[in-house]
Amino acid sequence: MLPSCCQRAPAAVNVYNRDDVGIDVKSLKGRLPYGRIETPLILQEPITLLCLAVADQELFFMFLVTTCRAPVCKAWYGTIEDNGPKKGQLPPPRPGSSFMLFYMDSIPEIKLKNPGQTKIGVWSKQAGEMWRNLPNEERQIYAEKSKLAWDSYHDQIKKYTEGLTPDQLQEMQEEKWKLQEGKKIRKAYEVALSKHRMPRKPKIPLWTYGETVKREDENFVEMGAKVRAGWKQLPDLEKEVFITDYESKMEQWKEDYGIWVQEMLADGYSEFITPSELKQELRRLGKPKRPLTSYMLYQRACQMERGNMSFTAFAKEMGSRWQQMTDKEKEVFFAEAKIEKDNYIKDMSQWREGLTAQQVKFTEMAEKIINGTLEKELKLAEKNKAKQTEIEKRAKERLAKQKEKQKLGIQKAKQRLAKQKEKIKLAKQSEKQKLGIQKEKEE
Repeated sequence: MLPSCCQRAPAAVNVYNRDDVGIDVKSLKGRLPYGRIETPLILQEPITLLCLAVADQELFFMFLVTTCRAPVCKAWYGTIEDNGPKKGQLPPPRPGSSFMLFYMDSIPEIKLKNPGQTKIGVWSKQAGEMWRNLPNEERQIYAEKSKLAWDSYHDQIKKYTEGLTPDQLQEMQEEKWKLQEGKKIRKAYEVALSKHRMPRKPKIPLWTYGETVKREDENFVEMGAKVRAGWKQLPDLEKEVFITDYESKMEQWKEDYGIWVQEMLADGYSEFITPSELKQELRRLGKPKRPLTSYMLYQRACQMERGNMSFTAFAKEMGSRWQQMTDKEKEVFFAEAKIEKDNYIKDMSQWREGLTAQQVKFTEMAEKIINGTLEKELKLAEKNKAKQTEIEKRAKERLAKQKEKQKLGIQKAKQRLAKQKEKIKLAKQSEKQKLGIQKEKEE
């Protein structure tokens, strides 16, 4: 399933046999990894995600995601390079559980009972009910099949790893580490969403209208065409009802979504919030727009001269003119830019005064993230922490050396004292012997 972080656009149409597809979807069919029912792929840029699903041996273009959280999506799905086939021999596919074996066997029966139904979720739900009602004897058959498959898999994976070079084994370990890191990111995101539920974006008027259209024997593509045709023929007054309802829901959603962004940021989940979302929330809170520079004011004043020129050509022309202008000719724009800046500072001051304490904290954090200073502060704090840890480590080492030195000093002092005692003892014994000899002589 697609993660709820992604804003999904309505598509869900079969494009594999269509010639008017704007992207090369057909070339992706051979790149789908074996044994995956749903395979989302990130193409080139991290903000463009294609969710592909294999169902009935057809390739369906499920969702075109225009905005997504790259860290979550990459951890959830990986990239084409991660999901695609590797160079050389592929590892043996992991076998399914006993339920998965039963599920694959029961698909034909489920399709017969539900003609026209293509949702995998519906199939899985019915298969789960059938599995729960299955006698233990039949379950045991699938359990034995699964056990045999897993035993064979372990033998195959052992042979596969024996034929790999040290570099390939290291690559496998790195891939395993990436999967573990991805699981940590997914877990953190799931925890964040469990604490702060993301508001669901309202459906556009066309979708809402489509829910009122009765579905008969049409497939998904035919139903979509039927809804679009009905929407075009709908009177403007009836359309206005759907549009008004959508606009009111959108206003409420923007407010709820902004609060969600603030709560996520306040709870330390900034890595799951994009800068564009932060900018959008700052605009919703009424943050004044930044003032135009003197050059931008000059460019705006010359817009009437643009005519049919392209934006790039017009920008080059304006830049060339601006460089050739004297400071005296630019003075009027410098003065206007100064007024704009003074007004901006004044508006920002008034805006900040009207914010609550929570909004002020959010604003400061959001501006740091947008400007990139938060990451620098975190790196500096981490560096200072590492430095402090090193200082404490060295202090402990010095203290340990001092204690060891004191211990050695005490041991040496004890040894010297013992030697002195031994000398005194030997001297006494020697004196005693001398006295004994002298006494014997006198006798």
